[in-house]
Amino acid sequence: MFFVVIGCSLFAGCSLTEFEFDINAGYDEPLEEYVDPDYKFNVSCSLDKTTITLDGIGYYGDEAKVVSLKPYEYLYGENQTGICENTNATPNVIADYECGKGAQVEINRFDADGYDTVYCKFYVIDDGGEILAGPVYPTEITPENDHEEVVKVVGKKGIMCDDMYRSEVADLNCVYTELNFVISGMIVPLENYDEITQQITPIKYEEHLDENGKGYIVGPDGVQQEVEAYVHNGKKYYFRVCDYAGINGLRHYDEIISHYTRDGVKVTLIVLLIFNDNQLVQPYFMTYPDARTSKSKLLAINTSNEYGAGYWAALMEFVAKRYSKEDDASTAQYGAVETFVIENEIDAANDWHAMVDDKHEPIDLEDYTVEYERTLRIANQSMKSAFSRDVALISFTNYWKYDKGWAATYQSKDILDIISSKTRREGNYNWGIAAHPYGFNLRIPNFWSNDINYVNGSLNTAAITWTNLEVLQLYLEQETKLCNGKVRDVYITEGGISACPKGEQLTDAAKRQQAAGVAYAYYKSTQLSCIKALIYYRLIDNTDDGGHFGLLSTDEQIKPAYEVYRFIDTQYSFEITNQYYDCIKWVKMENGTLHTYPETFGEPSYQNLMCICPSKFDWTTHWDESLIIVRETSETPPLTQV
Repeated sequence: MFFVVIGCSLFAGCSLTEFEFDINAGYDEPLEEYVDPDYKFNVSCSLDKTTITLDGIGYYGDEAKVVSLKPYEYLYGENQTGICENTNATPNVIADYECGKGAQVEINRFDADGYDTVYCKFYVIDDGGEILAGPVYPTEITPENDHEEVVKVVGKKGIMCDDMYRSEVADLNCVYTELNFVISGMIVPLENYDEITQQITPIKYEEHLDENGKGYIVGPDGVQQEVEAYVHNGKKYYFRVCDYAGINGLRHYDEIISHYTRDGVKVTLIVLLIFNDNQLVQPYFMTYPDARTSKSKLLAINTSNEYGAGYWAALMEFVAKRYSKEDDASTAQYGAVETFVIENEIDAANDWHAMVDDKHEPIDLEDYTVEYERTLRIANQSMKSAFSRDVALISFTNYWKYDKGWAATYQSKDILDIISSKTRREGNYNWGIAAHPYGFNLRIPNFWSNDINYVNGSLNTAAITWTNLEVLQLYLEQETKLCNGKVRDVYITEGGISACPKGEQLTDAAKRQQAAGVAYAYYKSTQLSCIKALIYYRLIDNTDDGGHFGLLSTDEQIKPAYEVYRFIDTQYSFEITNQYYDCIKWVKMENGTLHTYPETFGEPSYQNLMCICPSKFDWTTHWDESLIIVRETSETPPLTQV
């Protein structure tokens, strides 16, 4: 079983020194890079046509051409190319353009070779090859499936269940869950690469049907593999249905996703790649060459080459269609998925998203981000071609502007700033964020008392934790971060409250603090409109995490936090959580005077506790109990304190 755990250091201790910060720090300046161009250049795709609309590009009277490239190709002179080597590509000329005027060019969506231009980027270049506009990607995409939402839910409550079906999801009345979707052995390699000779040799497979009409292939090793074939961009790919080389196949995920879908639970898939050096198991070109000896748990998906980009686009297109084709949850064969987390904690590349190993120099921040955004964009184009509701999410640790001091690690805000600017310029799409808001010291239950020494309410805070979660809302509400005028979605796909660090005794006091923390996290999440789901981490303790985050202990005994989470969205919400309110205490030096909280607030309430870190977010107006209590129950909660 694969568990995703963020690699955070343990910060302990409590300083009573003044913690000053500028509440206005970190907001975007009106820089030129954020200014929209004064011309029109956009691309849309119907099911069979691609339409390019242009107006006001270049100087009147000049002649230019409309051209296109594949996502891993770049024109000479482009500034942002990542670490891709194909930076002097010959573009495909689509049409002539008379500069300064309005024009509309329509081409077939699929070219003569079957390549889908939804993946292409488009430019306007002059006769000398200078870029006048672009690159721009298609942003209006007609999906293959256009039915209504399959699973409709009320509320934001979810739980992570260790990649399996668990009855506790229904018992907790959770409407969200997630699975680690490990693709390492799912894609059948189509070629072999010799690193010494640099020769690429196609791998030949024999195609067969068994007595039940199911397809399988036999490769050069003679092994029979049940697969589903899929033609993408004029090329046939194979995806393994059954488990292979100890890695789950599609059927494993089908069974779990369809079960949750029939139960009315929305599933999020976290797409992950674990390295396998067997070129009959995993395609060589799916990973970056300099990362193959990395100590990282996970490797970044390599879309800087034709082969890797092809595998990735084909897989995401196939999977997005598979989990969006059904419009009836009650009879789902495969199930429904609308949200895909594209890789894990990309700011912590040395642990969870390696493009290079520790023997190589870390990749420059901009190049690193360009590489990732290409992978994200390809996923978005694949998903939007399948179903308009699909969203690609970017995963981060709880660190935000904290300088970790480790090689190949980046600051989350810096990455998001670059991606926001790049996608706004090249064709905006509704990517979202998969947030991991643990406490700054993620393994202690009373995170609030530690957080006040390290985090604040500015956009330059060191970390985004439960204590200052509203910073995400403030960041995404900036005009430069919007998509078509809307705030982007946030899914909390990893984030929990540990009852105590690994190796320490699980005391009643610690379990009460955990229950209070769970209440705090839920209440705050419900009040932030950007947050669509709180998928709590985790259902069952796993001490490999370094803590005890579960609502159940390792022997699956119920903790107080379990009952809090079970009833927190009902009419008994405050009745069950108020018994843990007194656990949330901290002290802070202000203007030379030591203040004890929450007593300083006066009347005790969870609403008062929301503003542990002062920010520009107004908690006096942002509090709506109808977002907290979303259902009624005939059950009576246990109200006995531990």
